[in-house]
Amino acid sequence: VVDFTVTMKGLEQQILGRVIEKERYELEEQRHSVLTDVATNKKMVQQYERDLLFRLSESKGNLLDDDEMIAVLQNTKKAAKEVAEKLVIGEMTEAKINEAREEYRPVAARASILYFLIAEMTLVNSMYNTSLAVFLRLFDIAMDRSDKSPIVQKRIENIISFATHHIFRYISRGLFSNHKILYTLQMALKIDMASGKITRDMFNVLIKGGAALDLTQTRPKPFQWIPDHVWLNLVSLSGLPFCRAVLEQITQNGDGWKKWYDSEAPETTMLPDVYDRLDSFGKLLFVRCWREDRTVLATNIYLAESLGPKFVSQPNPELEETWAETEPNIPVLFLLSLGTDPTANVDSLSKKLRVPMLLTSMGQGQDVFARRQMQQAMQQGQWVMLQNCHLDLSFMEEIEQQIVTMKGDVHKDFRLFLSTEIVERFPISLMQLAVKVACEAPMGIKAGMLRNYNWLSEEMLSVIEKKEWKPLLYAMCFMHTTVVERKRFGPLGWNTPYEFNQSDLQASITFLQTHLYQMDAKKGISWSTVRYMVCEVHYGGRITDDHDRRLMNTYGDVWLDSAIFAGKFRFGGCDAYYIPPLNKQQEYLDFIEKSIPLYDNPLAFGMHPNANITYRNQQSAAIMDQILAIQPKEASGSGETPEDTVLRTVEDLMKKLPEDFNPQQVKDWLAPQGAMTQPLNIFLKQEVDRMQRVIKTVRHECKDLQLAIAGTIVMSASLQTTLSALFDAKVPNNWENISWISPTLGFWFGDVIMRSAQLLNWLKEGRPKTYWMTGFFNPQGFLTSMRQEITRAHGWALDTVALTTEVTKFLTKEDVKQYPEEGVYVHGLFIDGAAWEINEMRLMDSAPKVLFSPLNVVWVSATNTARAKDNTIYVCPCYKVPRRTGLNYIFDIDLSTRDAPEKWVMRGVALLCSKQ
Repeated sequence: VVDFTVTMKGLEQQILGRVIEKERYELEEQRHSVLTDVATNKKMVQQYERDLLFRLSESKGNLLDDDEMIAVLQNTKKAAKEVAEKLVIGEMTEAKINEAREEYRPVAARASILYFLIAEMTLVNSMYNTSLAVFLRLFDIAMDRSDKSPIVQKRIENIISFATHHIFRYISRGLFSNHKILYTLQMALKIDMASGKITRDMFNVLIKGGAALDLTQTRPKPFQWIPDHVWLNLVSLSGLPFCRAVLEQITQNGDGWKKWYDSEAPETTMLPDVYDRLDSFGKLLFVRCWREDRTVLATNIYLAESLGPKFVSQPNPELEETWAETEPNIPVLFLLSLGTDPTANVDSLSKKLRVPMLLTSMGQGQDVFARRQMQQAMQQGQWVMLQNCHLDLSFMEEIEQQIVTMKGDVHKDFRLFLSTEIVERFPISLMQLAVKVACEAPMGIKAGMLRNYNWLSEEMLSVIEKKEWKPLLYAMCFMHTTVVERKRFGPLGWNTPYEFNQSDLQASITFLQTHLYQMDAKKGISWSTVRYMVCEVHYGGRITDDHDRRLMNTYGDVWLDSAIFAGKFRFGGCDAYYIPPLNKQQEYLDFIEKSIPLYDNPLAFGMHPNANITYRNQQSAAIMDQILAIQPKEASGSGETPEDTVLRTVEDLMKKLPEDFNPQQVKDWLAPQGAMTQPLNIFLKQEVDRMQRVIKTVRHECKDLQLAIAGTIVMSASLQTTLSALFDAKVPNNWENISWISPTLGFWFGDVIMRSAQLLNWLKEGRPKTYWMTGFFNPQGFLTSMRQEITRAHGWALDTVALTTEVTKFLTKEDVKQYPEEGVYVHGLFIDGAAWEINEMRLMDSAPKVLFSPLNVVWVSATNTARAKDNTIYVCPCYKVPRRTGLNYIFDIDLSTRDAPEKWVMRGVALLCSKQ
């Protein structure tokens, strides 16, 4: 919710008055006095004029004979002259006062920027809501605490610097980690844009890149090693005044740019040509366009230069510091994430300060106890901790009323601490008043293992004396940490993110304890039983995706095995991660603290080092998408309005949009190919119908947008949504709902052109020798139609037939000269997480920084012969897009491998029809 009760300029003017009132009280008093005098004098002039008019209207006879009238005229003239002189003096004095006030305007302007940034963060998470009253209180505190100086300019700098950091600390404490850099970056951008250091066009390149551009309609890239999306970003970058020649310079100095592109840390490596002279924001633009995975790191350099180092790496304030900012009517609100509970910290602080704390976990019927505790604590000066407040929002409304209407009879030592998960209906006044603290469990294997071994007791470590117990316990804890942390890699980690928690680990450890108690010493551990209970029951109970289940079972096969008892065993084959031969809980904690790296190596998860690049790409994209989503639609730096921008985009789309498919012509084209008697022809007709619907919808909405922008028709809510999406270079929802997923408008529209061309070519020229499966709405339907044709030819039952696949030696579609004897050839697939060795025709590790590798043309057919398990084959799932959901899954393809298939399962290797 955004507070629209004030505008940015209005708030600036309001805050300017507060600043002057504190800094130059006599000036503000004088201003009020002058304004009052001016207003009084103007009223006097008006009164004299009214009196004169009244006399004139009442006068009878010759005015020159009316002595009283002449006296009134003389008095009025004299008074008017005096008032006019006073008005001139007053206006001159007011101008001088305003000039003195204007010195402090930068303070008010900065405050206005900071408040409206906080209001925007509410759009990211509704629980970040902070009221204007709270903001003004914080700003007043900042003015009081900032360093004094007799030099006005220095004093202004001190207020701005202190207030910016003070408010930053207060707000960022209540933000989750993935939103902190978003908040800080927004702050720096808004401040620099207000000062003119950054233009709107530069800002748009940062958050949009080349999203609005179509690869088929731009200048061809000079080198194949430049990824398509990078080239589109660079074309967009070349529109900025200081980068006009960048495309030519890249063409002329390809080696220099490739060396910079391939560098480990491009954000700190000298840029080629003349661009190393740029400031940190200019360099950030180059890193964002070339190496999205390093954008966050380049952002930190920009933030340190723009705002200062203390805005980049600053830990959250300690709880005691947070408590110091509270009052009886200002509670602390803990925002919970999975696996966090601040109760122990609050309890520890209460004991340190020797204040009794009353605790209630909210839920059904607990409001009675909580109400009693509140009454007692407010009278006796105790603390109250109410846990899980999201479970009783009606009682929170009652608490809200108590806090808002609290009077002076409440004990000064009373404090209220609340914890809640993120909920939409949390009482807004309570949320705005509270000092918010975001609670997050530390990320990473090291933090996870420390959490596990702090949770384990000494008694649990020694409950079984068998030698297998402690190594097995460590392996179980490590596996739990790994499957929890793996979700940060997105679809490369898990197709569906699962909320594995401590209860899953506890259930598994309890089972292992029972199993070892009952174990026959001669037979040893039944690993198949252990793996089934842990991977299929305790953790598998949460898993809904079949390929995720395969991954979980693979972890069990590799890490829940007798091999863990060998001294040379390493998790993921990484030397830093092994099972130590220790006994005591503290020994394990010391080992974890000293030996496990702070920054995770993807190998520990069984993943390729490139997984870190994928993670950082996703992190960067999420930040830019969130900034874009919360931006007001404003005019660009060139003065072009959002409507102008969209109108230009719409005109461009209309020019390039393919022609409609004529139903009769489609029917005529299909007739020589067997009309609707062939399953693949039926499939083709369905694809054409769906493509025609897309083309028709785009054409219709583009025309309506042109009319609406011109004012000919009403701009409906649907058209407004489409306009906003096109302005952001995103695919409008109603277009995406009838087509396919794409991250940018440019890539989506390029697909419209290429998909339409493939269908048109198939209609006119007959079946192609190889199919671009990415270009189909329903690739599963394509494969089903192919199976139907094969089963009819052989007389097989459809439900007994399975797909069979083989990677051919054809590198590209141009290499395919003949139709296959049976089945189809498909091209345009990419391997995510690995690469293809074209000489040995098998999977191999990806090259550094290469996330997607092209796969040869694949032959797909059908057979009624069951496939035997083969350890030289990795059964690789194929998806439409990188978002690996069940809806995007198409089929499995057999890929030859020299390594064990488990390696590729743990690496998350999959085939994609589209990289975007």
